[in-house]
Amino acid sequence: MFLFAGTAAHSDGPVGNHVQAAYADWDDADSGFNLGVSYLLQPEIRLFLNYTNTDLDHLRIGAGKIFPMENNLSLEVGASYQNIDVGVADDNGIGLRGILRAEVMPELTLAGRLEYVLFDDFDNETIVGLDADYRFTNELSGFVSFDFFNELDNNLVKLGARLHF
Repeated sequence: MFLFAGTAAHSDGPVGNHVQAAYADWDDADSGFNLGVSYLLQPEIRLFLNYTNTDLDHLRIGAGKIFPMENNLSLEVGASYQNIDVGVADDNGIGLRGILRAEVMPELTLAGRLEYVLFDDFDNETIVGLDADYRFTNELSGFVSFDFFNELDNNLVKLGARLHF
């Protein structure tokens, strides 16, 4: 059976409206790119769309419910539809995830993420992610994201920028 071999969770820095573009590097594939958008439908409901290409196509469309906590922390719980396409293999699945965010200073947000993806045909995958987002201005931030894939024993690294609106 084909293992989920590509790109999954996008960077989940600060909560809010933004578009992002990033360089993406997968351990066992050519480097590529990541594009994404995050939109707050309501103050605590976030919609997102994310596409990453590193020798394969991976699309994620989903939503999350944000639970503000004390000490500049928030927890987001969400789900997503996912499609992955590589060569002749193509599969759809559902991703379930939780994100814990901490605003450690007004410019810097750190996030930890746990995601489980249930595919129709591919092996299911557990992804652990760590993200850092640094705001240079109110409209522009830079981010780095590390995703660790359990089943594949591979990593995805993204380095990019976000425009906030």
